[in-house]
Amino acid sequence: MKSTTETRAITLLEASSAVSAASVQSHVAHSFYVPAGVSRLQLSFSYEPEWLEDRAKGLEMAQAAVSFYQGEEHTEEVALSLLPLRNLATLSLADPNGFRGACHRGGPQQLTISEAFASPGLLKGELPAGMWTLTVSMHAIVTDELAYRVAVTAHGESVQRRDGYVWRNKPLERPFPVYPRTAADLRQNSRERTWMACELHAHTLHSDGRQTLLEMAQHAKELNLACVAVTDHNTTSPLQEKEAVERETGIRILNGLEWTTFFGHMLTLGYRTAEYTDWRAAGPEDIHAGIQEVHRLGALAGIAHPFRIGNPVCTGCYWEFAIEDIAEFDYIEVWNSVFPSGKRSNQQAFQLWTELLNQGYLIPAVSGRDWHGNEESNPLIAVTHVHVPAGTEDFREDLLQAIREGRMTVSLGPVLDLLMHTASHTHTIGDCVNNPDGHALFEIQMTMPEHLHAAIALDSLQIQLVSNLGTLVAGERGSASLHVVHATDSLAWVRAELYGTVDGLHVLAAFTNPIYLVQ
Repeated sequence: MKSTTETRAITLLEASSAVSAASVQSHVAHSFYVPAGVSRLQLSFSYEPEWLEDRAKGLEMAQAAVSFYQGEEHTEEVALSLLPLRNLATLSLADPNGFRGACHRGGPQQLTISEAFASPGLLKGELPAGMWTLTVSMHAIVTDELAYRVAVTAHGESVQRRDGYVWRNKPLERPFPVYPRTAADLRQNSRERTWMACELHAHTLHSDGRQTLLEMAQHAKELNLACVAVTDHNTTSPLQEKEAVERETGIRILNGLEWTTFFGHMLTLGYRTAEYTDWRAAGPEDIHAGIQEVHRLGALAGIAHPFRIGNPVCTGCYWEFAIEDIAEFDYIEVWNSVFPSGKRSNQQAFQLWTELLNQGYLIPAVSGRDWHGNEESNPLIAVTHVHVPAGTEDFREDLLQAIREGRMTVSLGPVLDLLMHTASHTHTIGDCVNNPDGHALFEIQMTMPEHLHAAIALDSLQIQLVSNLGTLVAGERGSASLHVVHATDSLAWVRAELYGTVDGLHVLAAFTNPIYLVQ
């Protein structure tokens, strides 16, 4: 008895469009995701009308062509022989690696491509997962309008849709492998540093913000910020005004871009110039190629709001890209929006970060207001304070290096600093050290801002020293400092945290990035 393997079929693309005669000699590209496990693709293509039925108009158009290309003699006789004039739209296909064929012929077409077979014009072979592109080329539109329809169907044993989507993924809810810290990870601050208040996630009216770059910088100055990373959605156009705005306001502007994709949002910041990196070719398993391109251009790549509700509520907001090595990211935005620590999605992100630290990763955490406008009165804003070298001559590179190394403290108001004193050194936030002494004096200092937000209950604030072992010690409520000697033999990292009552809720009000230890 002959056995057969049952395959499933899902539609990957179904589109119809009408183009006018003005669209002649143009291309319309349709990109779509092909998942893994596809054994065969079927393409359907048709357009109408196939020809121009108005004979008088066709004769006029044909005569004009004959006259232009061959001269005036016998134009009507030659033109009549060319009727009826036909529309011509053709297909070409590309996979993530390049050209997979073209079918230059008129009329409806039903095409197949697989590893072992392909319709004439297409190239048989492996069907790699990733973003494919089907292009409709408008060679001739002799009617007022041409309407076309394309459809792509995938066949395979395991292909399926979930909630209407071909790709549905929760990669950050899975355990990550241990990152084994070694002597190669050791680093120690050797420069005098100063704290710089930064906003690392901001939008202007060049995407969906409601402020110009100048208005943003003016508000940043009122908030005592020193630097703003402009991370508009998929465009760098506001950065054309960067130098003028910096001169007028004194606010440092960092070149940035938020990759606003179907499968996650990635903050990229610190480009040497207003570089644009294209997200559209990134399928859900291709983010590491995107990170490499961002790094090649001198910028950082960070995961934005990883647990925000995604499609179709906030398109692409939840992180669904497959991750091969999370250490390739330069940071994670664990706090997003205003009053971030009160939001469940940020609490999930903070917990993810803690778990990664426990697995050995040296990945920094930042806040991002996701700043779009200034309508809200007295918002409760978190600020990322970056410890940059004093008197730096290369602001961009020194700021990026400080972010890479996690030399940051994050706060809703009160700013925490953490020092680790050993017999021979004083270590600062972001250092990665070994400690042969087996113990250290940990010092946490809290600095109050000039104006503390009214939602924060000052007498409720409590400093805690936290590590991979959990909370090591909690200070007195209302105290602005904490000093404790503690054994370091079992410590992989330590950070300072500040808890208190904010807007009636007991929440995290500030935290530092860790000091790391290699045993």
